[in-house]
Amino acid sequence: MGWNQAFAQPMKVILPVLSLILATVSAPSVASAGLILGAEVRMSYEDNVVGLLSDKQPGVGGGMTGGGTMMRASTMGGMGGTSGMGGTGSGQTQYTGSQSTGDFSSTISAEAGGYTDFGVDAELFAKGFAQNTTFSKFTEFNSTIVGASTGANVIVDDGLSGQLTVFGKRKNYGDTNRNSNAYGASLSFKQKTLPELWFQERVEYEDNRASTSSFSYVGTSIGITAGYEVAETLLLTPGYSYLVQNYNNVGSKLITNTASLGLEKRLAKAWSVGGEYDMQISKPDGGTSITDNIYSLALRYAY
Repeated sequence: MGWNQAFAQPMKVILPVLSLILATVSAPSVASAGLILGAEVRMSYEDNVVGLLSDKQPGVGGGMTGGGTMMRASTMGGMGGTSGMGGTGSGQTQYTGSQSTGDFSSTISAEAGGYTDFGVDAELFAKGFAQNTTFSKFTEFNSTIVGASTGANVIVDDGLSGQLTVFGKRKNYGDTNRNSNAYGASLSFKQKTLPELWFQERVEYEDNRASTSSFSYVGTSIGITAGYEVAETLLLTPGYSYLVQNYNNVGSKLITNTASLGLEKRLAKAWSVGGEYDMQISKPDGGTSITDNIYSLALRYAY
C-alpha cells in the first residue's frame, strides 16, 4: 500500500473538520476563535533503546502526534502538555531486550490548526501534526509520523476541564516492515487545585495496523501528570504512565511503566526550554524486565 493510499483513510474523516474550523478562524467577524501553532526540537539520549517504544516521546509536552490542546481559559493555567502513545515493534530481538545499547536521537515536531468556541464553556479544535525522529546508530527506528486530530474541550467549573480527542496517523520507519496506519482516541481531565498547582489524568486507546501483521497492535495507556510552578516562569512536572500493547502474535504483549520528571523554563510568551528524565521499565510476555533511562532537552514554541 503506497503512502498516499494509506494516509487517505484517516484524512477523509478528520480533514473536513479541520477545514471547517480553519474557515471559521479565518472569518474576521468571529472573535471567539483562534489558531493552534506549535513546534519542538528535542535531543535525547537513551541508555537502553527499546525498539517497541522507539516512537514514543517521553515526559510532559513530548511530541505532538495525536493529542489535543488544553483549553486556553485562564482559570486552568499551567504550561504542561500531553504526550502520545508508543509505536510499533522493532522485529529485531537484539533491539528489544537487554542486549540493546544506548543511542542519541533528535526529534523535530510541528502542529497547526484552529479552535472555535462552542457554547459558553466549550470549544472545538482540529489540527494537523508532523514529527521526524532520527537515531544515530539504530537507523531502522528512524520515523516520520504525520496525521491529524480533532476534538472538544469543556470547562466543568473554575478548577476542572476535560478534553476528548480522536486522531489518525501515518507512521513510516527506516525498517519499512513497521510502516503503519494508526487510529485512536484519548480522554483527559485537568484540575487546578491551587494557583500554582494542577493535575492532569489521561487515558488513550490506539489501534496500530502495520504493513507486516506481526507489528500490528492495540494499545491502551493511562497516566497522571502534576504541574507545580516553583517560580513565575518555572514549572516542575512529575508524572507516571502505564502502557499495555497487545500485538497480533498470540500471547505477545508488552507492559511499560514510565516515571518522569521535567523542569520547564518559560523564556518568553511563546517560547520555553525544558529538561526531562524518564525511567521506562518494560516487560514482554515470558521475558525479563527492560529498563531504559532517557535524558532529554527540548526547545518549544506554542502560539
